[in-house]
Amino acid sequence: MQLILTATQNAPVAATATDSKGNPAPVENPKWESSDPAIVLLIADARDPMKTTVSAVGPLGASLITFTADADLGAGIVPVIGTMDVVVNPGQATVVEIQAGAPVEQPAGRRR
Repeated sequence: MQLILTATQNAPVAATATDSKGNPAPVENPKWESSDPAIVLLIADARDPMKTTVSAVGPLGASLITFTADADLGAGIVPVIGTMDVVVNPGQATVVEIQAGAPVEQPAGRRR
């Protein structure tokens, strides 16, 4: 899956772990990570570690969001991993800058 944000947007994201038959399955120690925190930050959900908010920082670009957890509810570790691409595009225009070049003399035939 790919999430497309503008440079001024956030989006809630949730992970759901399932078994091989599609049934909900518990996991331990869920963690979220952004491959490029300069493009998108992750804001943890204080009530549910299976959720986070993806927040565009401002620069345009792409980041890979990775969710990892432990599927072995005992003493062992069986990692499960999910990923999602996030692309940050420009937002709506809010400012226009006008730039002038250096002044030069007009050609002699055009002066008045």
